[in-house]
Amino acid sequence: MPFGGKYQLTETQSMVAKLPVLEGHTDTVTMMSYGFDPYLSSWSPYHGAVYAVVSSVAKIVAAGGDYKKIRFTFQEYFRRMNEDPKRWSQPFAALLGAYDAQIGFGLPSIGGKDSMSGTFNDIDVPPTLVSFAVDVAKEKDIITPELKKEGNRVLLSAADTFRAAAADQLTVWAQRAGVEIVKHEEGSDPAAVVFDSIQAAKARGVDVVIIDTAGRLHNKQNLMNELNKISRILDRELPNASKEVLLVLDGTTGQNGLLQAKQFQECAGVTGMVLTKLDGTAKGGVVIAVAQALQIPVKFIGVGEQIDDLMPFDAKSFAEALI
Repeated sequence: MPFGGKYQLTETQSMVAKLPVLEGHTDTVTMMSYGFDPYLSSWSPYHGAVYAVVSSVAKIVAAGGDYKKIRFTFQEYFRRMNEDPKRWSQPFAALLGAYDAQIGFGLPSIGGKDSMSGTFNDIDVPPTLVSFAVDVAKEKDIITPELKKEGNRVLLSAADTFRAAAADQLTVWAQRAGVEIVKHEEGSDPAAVVFDSIQAAKARGVDVVIIDTAGRLHNKQNLMNELNKISRILDRELPNASKEVLLVLDGTTGQNGLLQAKQFQECAGVTGMVLTKLDGTAKGGVVIAVAQALQIPVKFIGVGEQIDDLMPFDAKSFAEALI
């Protein structure tokens, strides 16, 4: 179902917020989503309400929530009542559909069912029932396509120790972004950098660790072994963390990009792509081949060299640029 989530190519369609606390730290978050289809509701208020409940649940689940903890609240609008019996039956049909869907899930409502007139002067809206699903979850279970800017403490891990001056370059970007960084000497063990980064993150209360690894020598077996080693360290040290493995592809790459993606998928379990160098004449058509062959979504694109030039991927704009 196209409701976002870890393996979907569409955007996430639910809201998540960490609970505010006066002191200390909490990893509990609240979630909310909605469900409504105006066309289906106009055709059948009953079926429209069933769909509204099901879709609101699906969006919560796609974002990592536990459906067993979901509670509903409904907002219903109804047409002006007159002598037409169909108008009187439509609100009841909508509530009956929502109730049947609730019974199917075994989930209750909170706050009752809020109904109000959907009329104003000569405006007469079709029958409408919007289902709002709310949930509580742990931060580590939430699946989201991008990091939120507000409230996250970020640490960079300079695990590309093969490329000359890679750590120095990343340090410059860490300073520009105002985030922390952990690095070792050039030629050090990348896995050791990752391990130290994780320990630093735990000690400092960091929310997000971004690990920069080597990737240009994808045909070298020792590099693949290093990536496997890093993956094992992450699984061992952060077993409950939400992990993303992003493959950065040059937008000018040809078929070599597909070979590169396949090899990294085998050893690192890539979950998304970042397509760079889309600021010039590069079309980046390789992304279609990779996404189709490996079912890997594009998460971000780079359109320049400034700090704000990395942005979420928009499939429509990308497709138009290819034409």
